[in-house]
Formats: sequence, C-alpha cells, structure tokens
Amino acid sequence: MISPEDNDLLDNPKYRQYINSIEKALKSFESSSEWADLIAALGKLNKVLNPKFKVIPRKITIGKRLAQCMHPALPGGVHLKALDVYESIFKIIETKRLQTDLYVYSMGIFPLLVNASMQVRPVLLNMYETYFLPLGKSLQHCIDGMLLALLPGLEEGTELYERTDILLVRVCEKTGDLEFYGALWRCILSSSATRLYAVQLILRRFDRRKTTDDQLFIIGSDIEIMVRALCESLQDNSVLTQRASLDILTLCCPLSHIPISRADCCELLQAALLCLLRRDMSLNRRIYSWLLGHDQTKMRSSTSSLEQEENVYFDTYAKALLTEALALMLGRQINKLTKFDTNFHISASDELFPLRLLVSLLDKQEIGPMIIEDVLVEVFRLLQAAVHFVDKKYDNENFVEDDVDKATRISEISKTANLLLGVFEPGYLWQFLSQQIAQARKHKRRDEKVAIPFRELCGFIQLLLVISSVESYQEVQTHHLPNLLFQMIILFSENVTKLSAAELKQGLETCNTLLELAQPVQPPNSGSLPDENNYIVEQSSPVHYSTVPRDNGYGHDITQCFQVFQEFFCNFVKHRLGGNRSDVDRCLRNLESVGAQRDITQDHNFKSSQSTPPSSVVFYVSGSIGSKGTLKDVELVDIFQLTCQMMVDFSCFPLYCNGRLNRHTQKLEITCDSFPHWLKTLLWCICDCSINASFEICTISISALLDMMSLTNSARRGNSSDNTSIGPGMNCAGMVSVVVLSPMTSNHVTALTNQSSFYQKITRRLWKVLGGDDQYEHHLSAVHLLLRLHAVCPDRRCEEVLLTDMLHCNKDTRLKALEKFTRLWHFTRTLSTKKVSLQNGVNFKHFFRCLFAILDSLNPSLQSTQTSSLFELDCGGRSVAQATASSWLQQCLEERDLVRVLEPLLTVLLHPSTHSKYLDSKDVFKDEHNIPNSSGPSKVIQSQDARDKNDGPHVNESEVINDIVKGKMHYSDLILSLTARSFVEKSDELEAKAEQIVKEVLESVLKKLQEEELPCERDPNTTKFEVGPAAGSSLRKTSDDFSRKCSSVNTFALLYQENFDASRALYSLRSILTMLQTHPRLFTYTAVTSQLSAYTSQSVGGVLIQDLLSRHMQALSGRSFYAEVMSRSHNVMVVDLLFVVCLHYIRSWHPDDVIDPDTLHDIRFASCKLLLSLLEHMTDLARENVAASSNMTSPIASSSIAMSSQQFTPFVRSILNKYDVSKVVLESLFATVQALHVSSGEDVKRPVTVTRSTLGSLNDEELYFWWSGNNLARIKSFQAHLLTLVRALLTFDYHLMETDDYSSNGK
Repeated sequence: MISPEDNDLLDNPKYRQYINSIEKALKSFESSSEWADLIAALGKLNKVLNPKFKVIPRKITIGKRLAQCMHPALPGGVHLKALDVYESIFKIIETKRLQTDLYVYSMGIFPLLVNASMQVRPVLLNMYETYFLPLGKSLQHCIDGMLLALLPGLEEGTELYERTDILLVRVCEKTGDLEFYGALWRCILSSSATRLYAVQLILRRFDRRKTTDDQLFIIGSDIEIMVRALCESLQDNSVLTQRASLDILTLCCPLSHIPISRADCCELLQAALLCLLRRDMSLNRRIYSWLLGHDQTKMRSSTSSLEQEENVYFDTYAKALLTEALALMLGRQINKLTKFDTNFHISASDELFPLRLLVSLLDKQEIGPMIIEDVLVEVFRLLQAAVHFVDKKYDNENFVEDDVDKATRISEISKTANLLLGVFEPGYLWQFLSQQIAQARKHKRRDEKVAIPFRELCGFIQLLLVISSVESYQEVQTHHLPNLLFQMIILFSENVTKLSAAELKQGLETCNTLLELAQPVQPPNSGSLPDENNYIVEQSSPVHYSTVPRDNGYGHDITQCFQVFQEFFCNFVKHRLGGNRSDVDRCLRNLESVGAQRDITQDHNFKSSQSTPPSSVVFYVSGSIGSKGTLKDVELVDIFQLTCQMMVDFSCFPLYCNGRLNRHTQKLEITCDSFPHWLKTLLWCICDCSINASFEICTISISALLDMMSLTNSARRGNSSDNTSIGPGMNCAGMVSVVVLSPMTSNHVTALTNQSSFYQKITRRLWKVLGGDDQYEHHLSAVHLLLRLHAVCPDRRCEEVLLTDMLHCNKDTRLKALEKFTRLWHFTRTLSTKKVSLQNGVNFKHFFRCLFAILDSLNPSLQSTQTSSLFELDCGGRSVAQATASSWLQQCLEERDLVRVLEPLLTVLLHPSTHSKYLDSKDVFKDEHNIPNSSGPSKVIQSQDARDKNDGPHVNESEVINDIVKGKMHYSDLILSLTARSFVEKSDELEAKAEQIVKEVLESVLKKLQEEELPCERDPNTTKFEVGPAAGSSLRKTSDDFSRKCSSVNTFALLYQENFDASRALYSLRSILTMLQTHPRLFTYTAVTSQLSAYTSQSVGGVLIQDLLSRHMQALSGRSFYAEVMSRSHNVMVVDLLFVVCLHYIRSWHPDDVIDPDTLHDIRFASCKLLLSLLEHMTDLARENVAASSNMTSPIASSSIAMSSQQFTPFVRSILNKYDVSKVVLESLFATVQALHVSSGEDVKRPVTVTRSTLGSLNDEELYFWWSGNNLARIKSFQAHLLTLVRALLTFDYHLMETDDYSSNGK
C-alpha cells in the first residue's frame, strides 16, 4: 500500500532514480554466497540511502534483507553493518514515520540481543535508547516483543544488566505500569527462555512494605493471563523459575488476603502443589510457608506458640482452599482416566501423581493429617478409575495384550497406591470405611440422601482388599476387617427393604471377600502356657456361637457378625421371598415326621394298584418350579446364593479358645420345633418358596444345608476318633482348642434325620425335576444335589424314593422312572468326567439298587413272569422297559462307562467271602468262614478306608458290599423274586446232551490230545476243526502239560474258603451275561478296550475292585487273602476282570452243605456261558480285524475307537496266556471225564457227603466226582459246557492264527 505522499514522489524523476538504485542494491543480496558478500551488499545499500527523501522505498524488502542479516549464525561484523543500515534508516525516516514502520524493522532488531556478541550488544542498546524510547506511548504496540528482546539482558553478572534494567524502567515509564506488567505477564506465559528474568523483575519491582492492594498494577491488565502465566512458571523446568514464582505467590497472593478470585487461587494452588513432585526442599519450604502463613526459614523462638499460630492460620485460610484444590486435581485425573480413549498409550500409574503429592503433604504434620480425610474418598475413586482403565484397555478388541502385561499394569498401580497407603496406620483406612458405612446406615435409617453411594463404598472396600497388603498386618485381619463386616451386616439387616437388589448383591460380595480374609483372634500366651510344646490342639468341632468364651478380652467379632447375619437372613427371606414366621412354622410342621415313615418300603406295598406315590413322599410345591423368572427374580436368586454362601463360610470359620472351654451342652433329644429360626427359614426356602425362581432358591438352600450338615458330620466323626478331646467344663489351662463356628449341631442333624421326612421330600422334588422335559436346564443341578443328598444321608431312604417309582405297579410311573434314572445315570457320568466334587470331601455314592432294577429290565425272561399289562411291547416285540434299558446300556457302552455299570456286580463277584484256594494248599482244610471280623472282610474294607481317612468323609464301600451280600429285609425279597430262577435244564435233556457230546467229541478230541504229534487238516466243506500243528498248537501244548502234571485234582481245583451268598453271585453273573447278550459286539469291544485304572481315579469303588482282584490273585499264590497286598495289578482291562471271575467260579466248589449245590452248579453254568459268549464275540472281532486290515476299515464302524489287528492279536494272546484259559478249561474237562469214569462203577453212583473236616480223607476218584458236581446230571451238564468252551477256544485260536499269518505275510 502506497501513501499519498509516496504517490506524489513518484512524479519526481530523482525519486524514481532513487528507487532504481535501491533495487539495484537489493539485487546484490541475491548473489551473496558468503558473509563478506553480505557486508558488501549492506555497504552498497547504506550508500544509496538518500537523506533528501524522508521515505524509504521498497521498505518491506529492505526490512526482510536486514532481518536475514541478523541471523544468529552470522558473525558480529555482519550484525554491526546491518545496525549501521538500521541507524541510517531511522535517521532518515525520523520518529514519526518510525512509529508507522516499526513493525517492518523490529522483526530484525528484537531477536538480536539474546544471540548478539559482546561488541554488538552496546550498539543495540544505544539504538533502543536513541530511537525506540522517544516513541513513548507508541511502544505499547510492540511492548511484548521489546520486552522479549530486552529481558535476556537481565542475566545477573553481565555488564549490561544495570543498563538493561534502567532501560526497562524507562520503558515502563513511557508505556505505563499497567500496560508494562500486563505485557510482562504475557511474556512469562509465552516464552520459557525469558520467564525467569521476567519473574525476577516482578519480584524486584514489588514493594514489600506495601500490600498487593496498594500496587495492583503489578497484577497486570488481565488477571486471567496473570494466573495462567504463574501456573506456567510454576511448572517450568527450571527450579529457579519455580522458586521465584512461589516467592511471588507468597508476597503477592497471601491466603489471608487474596487479591484474586477463589477459583483462580485454587488453580494457582494446584500448580504450586505440583512442585512437590520434584522433591526439592527449597520448593517444599516455600509452599509450606504460603500455606501456613509463616516463613519456614526463620528461627522459632517459641515453638508451641508458633505452631498454634500456624494451625490457626491453616484452618482459617488454607485448609478449605487446599482441600478444594486437591479434590479438583483428583477429579480431573478421574475424568481423564474415565473418558480417555484406550487407543492412546498412557500409563495409568503415571496418572496417579496426586497420590505422591499427598505423600509429601503427609510428611508435613501441620498440613497432611488435617486434610487427608476430606480427600480420601477421591483417592479411592482415582484408584478405582485407574484399575478400570487398565481393565478396559486390555479388554478392548483393538488391543491384543496378554494377561501378564495386564497384571504388570495392575501391579504398578498397587505399588503407587501403597506409597500412600503405607504412610497410614494399619487400621486407619478400615476405620475410615467403617465410619462411612455407619454414616450410610444412619442416612438410610432416616431416608436421607447419602454423601457416598453404598455401592461405591463397597467398590472402595473391594479395591482396597486387592491392592493393599492385608496379610501383612494381623491386627487388620483379626480386628478391623471383622468390625467393618459387622457394620455392613448391621446395615443389611436394618435396611433390607430399602436397599436395592444391586446394592445388596455388591454388598454381599464385599462381605464374602471380607470374611475370606478375616482371621480368628490368636489367644495370648498366659502364665499357664510355659512353652509351645505344652499346647494340645484339638480337632475342629461345631460349637454354638453363644458358648464361645469371650472373657479373654479379645472379643470374637466374627461370632457377633454371624448372629447379625442370621437375623439378616431371616429378614431377607421374610421381606424379599415372602417367608413369614407363620409360613415357616407351618412348613416345619409339614416336614415333621407325623406319621411319616423312616423307611418308605416298610409300609408301602410295591405291588399296590395305586398309581400315585404315597402321601408321605408327596412334596408340597407352591408356585411354578423352574419357570423362567424375570430380571427381578434373577437378581433375587443371585443375592440369595451369596447369602447362603456366606452362611456356609461363617459355619466353617475357625476360632481359637484358650483356658476353660465350655462346650455347648444340649439336650440328648431335641425336636424340630426347637430349631433356631434361621434353620426353620432355610427349610422353608427348600420346601415352600413360591417365587417364580423357586427351584433355584430350593437348590441353593439344599446345597447350603447339605454343606453345613456335612461339616457337622465330619467334625462329629473326627471327635469320635479323637482320644485327646476335652470334655465339657474341663479346665483347659495350657491347651488351645480350635473350634468351628458352626450354628448347626449334631443334635440338629439327628433331629432332622430321625424326626422329619426331609430326605424323602427333597429327593422327591429333585426326582420330579428330572422328569420334566421343559426343565432340561435344571437336570444337571438336580442330579448333583441328588448325589450329594444320597452321600450325606445315613441310610438308603433317598434311593428308596427312586426305587419306589422304578418298581411301581403302574406302567406309566415305572417307565417314567426308568427314563429319569437313565438321565440321572448319564448326568452322573458328566459330573464325574468334569471331576465335580460333592463338597466337604464326599465322593459319589451311586444308586446301585436302582441300577439292578434297570438291569433286570434287560432280561425278557424276568419280564415274562410279570403281568402282561405291566410291559407294553414295541414294534420290535420288546417291551418298552426293555427298549429303554437297552438304549441306556448302548449309550453307556458308547461313552465307555462300562466299569461304572459293572462296579456293584464285580464287587459281589470279588467279595472277600468268595475267595478260594487250591485243594493241595496246606491251610485249605482250615475253617476260614468263621474268621473273626478283625481278619475278615471288614479288615479289607478298613484298610481301604484308612488310606482316605484324611480326605474327609468318603463313601464306605463296605456298606455297598454288605447291602448287596446281606441285603436289607425289604430288598432281599425283591432280589429273590427277580433272580430266583435256575437255568439248569431238565435232567433227561441234560443227560442226553451230555452223552451225545461225550460220544461225538470227547472220544475224538481227548484221545488225540494225549498223542505227541497229530495231523491237522481242515475240511473246506465243513465247519469242524481237528487239532493239528496249525490250529491247535497252543491248545495241544496245554494238553501235553496238564496230562503230564495233573495226576490229581488237588493241583487245579479250587475250594471256597468261606460261606457266601451264592444267589447274589449268580444274579451278578446273569446280569453281566444279559448285558453282553443285549449288545454283544459293542459290549465285547468296550470290555476289550476299557481300562480299570481310568475309572479308579473317579471312584473309590474302582480302587476297591482293583484291591479285591489283587487279593484274589494273592490267595491263589498261597498267601492269605487278608494279608497285606504285596503287588497290585496295573493296566487291568475289563475283559481281564471278566476272564478272572469266570475262571474263578468255573473251578471252585464249596465243601459244606450250607450253599445249595444246584446254585453252585448254576454259577458254573453262568460262568461258562459268559466266558463262551466273550470268546465267540472276540472271535468275531478277530475275524473282523483281519477283514478290516485288508480293507483298511475300522473293525467296528459304530465305535469311535478302533484297535488294529497288530494290537488286537497280541493283546488277546496275552490274556489267554496270563490266566491259562486253555489249561484251566482242559483241566476241568479232564476232571469231568475222570468223574464220569468213576461214576460208571456201581459203588460211587450216589453223591459223596463231604464236609471241610472230612475233605482230606477222600481219594482222587472221590474228589473228582465231588468237585465236578457230586451228581451225575450236574457232572454231564458241566462237561457239556466245558466241551463247548473247548470248541470256542479252538475256533478263537484259529482266527488268531489267521491274524498272525496276515501280519507276517502282509496279505
């Protein structure tokens, strides 16, 4: 833009020539390459300047070129030459035009001083004094830049310090104080390089003899800029700047007379507090002086009076401001962590710097302790926000971080937090939280709005429990945590109707955590306890909370918490679940056994025509069971679950008692009416809760009650075996007793068991749930509770409820019960696979009698004896019950659950009373069936239990054995009615069959077996086999061995050593045979591929079976059955067990008439038939293995597990060789041949009367006849089955040889 004056000069030819000269001189700058060229160019420019014209043409370009020559990298000569040009220009344009063009030339002059050389600086200052000061008020337009240019000259110790200071004073006089200091504050705000000089200038200009009000100009024209500038200077990197800034605060802004607003003062205070992070004592001292209103560097003549003055000053002026500033600072950090995008990488621990500020403030006794309580809540909120930030960051899908990194971040937060928490006394924080809970309780009682929401308080407690080291201080765990827990439970109990569901849930979760971390009070070392070795620690036992001694001065706070919690439990059920006292009492009366039977089967007829269960087992159900509840119901269920869990945790809480121990003395017999109210309420929740989610409430209640009952039973069993237990009222000086805070005593459990129908009703309800197809989501829970209930129940009443329906006379009831039991069985397998325990160390106790009922459904011969209306036939001709049982068995076999099905049957077949020994054994004639209990079956069971005595209450397998062998009265008749059938054929048919076999097979086979070498040929047109070197090598070798060695029956025949229930053994063998006949291929394959050790890890019964097997093998080796087992069989397959059992019963006989010989013969028949079926189907497997190997297909298409021919053949051969199957069968067959030969004489046609005492007097011929059956018909029948076994062994050996040929030849 050209002024009118310049426009007039354009008409002057000399001015135009002047412009051309200027432009020519400026072009010389473009060709400059060195600083010398710049000096020459500047000289040319200076020469062409014409003082005749008061206007400088091309001034913008000239200003730029001169500013370029002021570059700090150029030498001082260039700067001086440029200053000469500036001076020439200023002389030409004079002051008036300089005011207009100041912006053109100042951009080169102002930045020069800070980088100018010593020879340049005086020249520059002369220029300021000569040409700039005369500008007067016009300097206000460039005052900011001029101050930034001159302030570096205030560096102390330099030659120009005083000259610059005087220059600035004159500038202040020219521009005015208000404008000058306003510009000075702007310089402080914008430039960190001149900040220290500006702050020091303000300090020097401040008159300490006057107040700030008398010299308000020093604040400047804009208070906001002044506050911002001071905040920036307080956060400057230079400690000197921070010190000077704090001095300004102390002088200009005393807290007793603040010249600025409260908000601005809080902002300044926040910036000043950040100086504490530098841990610099000079800075801390200045901050404390500002807050306390007293110079901390002065000597204290009267310490007490000075401290009092400081406290008064701080409380009056500084405390509120400091609290507000800290709260704002903490709140700002909370908002930052809450709203900060987790995609940005910030450290949550770095954002916790306010905690380090508090640590520094707490070091100052006059400040920190006075304000910490007012900001402690914000501290908790900041820690909570930091933890949530880390959780959110690592849960964000944009971040793929591992849990280790997250744990590291949380650990950093904990370390930062513990810097502050470690300053406090161990119990201070917990006392503070207890006070806050107490205040919330008062506000809730008065329906007032609480300052801190209850849920937030719970979050603080949970956070503090996580990040603080609670375990480091015993006092916290034994005193402060129980006190806090007590306050919270009191609040729950008093405001159960006012607290929301979310508040109750979070509060109970917090209480549960507090209870987990709380510890009992340790008893003091009194004079009666001389040293630690004199302590006698008693086993845990349930003690009523009212009898725990409290006279030791320690106060068992947990017991008080438990009392209040029981009250809360009753109030919660009353107000939230509708359990009034009248309803609870009515439920208890219905539950009492008024006319109820302890044993249902004693008074109920299984053959009754009623289609409904008896009234004593009908469960009162009000409301829908298992219906899908609303959100409110779901919340109530969660709260109730937490409540019951806490009840159980309280019951398990240990207490230490010292001195006289007053045990809770109770009546010998109590009634259900005398139950405490909490127990009645819990029983009401089990029985009569009528909300939509009643099943969930019921299951939670059942689980809690069973936990407490198991705890009581466990402690009672422990006390019964403890010889050092202390009697009631005994003086326990020098003894420490560990007791459990269980509110449920053994008398309560006894009354609930003997005087109520508790077990029956609960079993009936859970059993009913299993029958509901619309309640499938509850089936697993119902099964789990049924197993737990059955394990806790002292007798079989739970199983009797199930058995009532399974053997009911009504067809629909019975079939429905079969379906429910199949579900129960399969879900039990699911629980075992998941290794779900039954709590308190209780193992699974299976429903074996119900298992017998479903196994009986597989046998059509048993079903044919029933009334035809009871079993409806399906389209395949099978009964529906048989089809259901068959489908159940198929699924068990496919899921490889065969061992669990066989467990009760194998337990019977391997029972200690069934063990036997060889006839030639030296102690075979001892009367062992009268062995005392100490060396009988109970000893075996006790040895098994002894290994698990420290693992809590286990299922006693002796009960299983005794129930099966001896039987209950009501079930004995049932088993006899189901199993008292003989498979012995008519004697005429049996004799004809035996004679035919003897003529056709025995003469042609046995005679050949005695020859040394026999030709072996197979007729391709027939299915008969002849023994030869190919097919009968192994069998011939066995026959050669026994023909040379078996000169007497004593070498292979076995003798039962005790009396046993043969009908049960026969029933077990027939049941296994029925399962094999139902699914022959799948059963055989599963038996071959299933290992006993896989089931041993899940059940005590599996361990017992393995132990019994080892003992039976030990008895055959000549050692005592009841002696300690020296070696155990490992990697035992199911087929091994079946082979051992069959061979054991085939060659064993009983000498006395106590056991019916026909029953023993039926056992032999069933064993032969089972072994025969196994061999036939294993033959099929061997044949299919050959075909599968050639076709590269699986031998069993339906099975998920296949065994190749290379694996199958060696495995089967190992079984046959390990148990000498061929040898045993041939020896037995040889004995029958000898027996038939003996019976051909006229003098031994009648049975031989033998007892154990007269057995040794018999000769070999009589022993052969007696051992083979002691009856002609039985001997011939036995021989016929043995011949069938021989044929099966030959066939099986042939197919094994085929497999070997294929493997060796690769065909």
